[in-house]
Amino acid sequence: MSLSAAAPSPAGRAERLVAHVSRHFPAWTLAACAVASVERIGEALLHDGPLSDVRGNAITQYAVNWVERGFTKRAVVGTVLHPVLRTFDNPEAAIFWVMVALTLASVVALIVLTERALPHRDGDVFTALLRCALAVGSAGAVQVVHDYGRFDALNLLVLILGIRLVLRGRTIGAAVCVAVGILIHEGFALYGAPLVLAVGWHAARGRGALQRLLPLGVAAVLPALAVWLWGNSPSAAALDIGTGGYVWARGTFQPGAPDNWAEALGLVVCWGAVLVLVGHVFRGGHRLREPLFWAALAPIALCLFGIDLGRWLTLTFLGLVISVAVQRQALGRDWPPPCRAVRLAGYLMCLPLGPHGVTGVWTRWL
Repeated sequence: MSLSAAAPSPAGRAERLVAHVSRHFPAWTLAACAVASVERIGEALLHDGPLSDVRGNAITQYAVNWVERGFTKRAVVGTVLHPVLRTFDNPEAAIFWVMVALTLASVVALIVLTERALPHRDGDVFTALLRCALAVGSAGAVQVVHDYGRFDALNLLVLILGIRLVLRGRTIGAAVCVAVGILIHEGFALYGAPLVLAVGWHAARGRGALQRLLPLGVAAVLPALAVWLWGNSPSAAALDIGTGGYVWARGTFQPGAPDNWAEALGLVVCWGAVLVLVGHVFRGGHRLREPLFWAALAPIALCLFGIDLGRWLTLTFLGLVISVAVQRQALGRDWPPPCRAVRLAGYLMCLPLGPHGVTGVWTRWL
């Protein structure tokens, strides 16, 4: 046999690389996050000026609390931290280190939970693609570190806890998670609550299912309604800690558009890749009757409420990964080997091109 005949094809090499990253998921995730941390956290430490110049939007969120502002959106974390933060002369510095600590803790939790709920299996190409994308892809752990200080990472852990509780029949506990998640950040109503409700529907199927799911529905609707009606706050909007006060003064709908054609094309391609993966998980005509399918698509609606198109893409992908883990571990589902289109979509999500950023994709390049 000639050397050229024995050489693996490009597709074969790509599959081997993906399998290697998946097999060594913790090491690759830590390595990718270390690079991202050096850049993002390092630039803040070396910045010659106030920290609000670097992470001002996120810093403000931690200073808003119900004790001083009354009921308002995104105030759960600030309320919990208020007794500690009020003791610091420079709360921005204290908030910065809280942001760093929560981000690093979220990465460790991501690694542990992925290893338990979606372990590597030799020959399982689809799982390897998801694990590789989480480890080094632009919508995985690298994005979490890049956008450190957001409540998204914390709320993903709240989402996982809510799913675990509803699978164990602890509906009230899961309902509390849904309500808290929405009060931490109202976006949870679209990327977290639908998934908990969909999993709860599967867990409670049978007689009395609707009654058992009622607390989850109430927990999703009432906090979201309260945030919509009373979430803004003039006093929070006037805060001089950080630069994110405008969040408490803006309207409900804030759809955005890409800044240029390259970014628009990147968004179309990446959103298309995620939807191809969704299509592989939910195949056939029965998917329209599948609550988990609609839960996977629900985060797309976030594009109507905020301009963070790349961020919504990341949350949609991470929600799909959580859904796959739940379906495999709790519902006993599995999937056939991915077709060429699914593999290409997965390879795209695995590309180590740095984080997507907030409003676009591949922020280092586009």
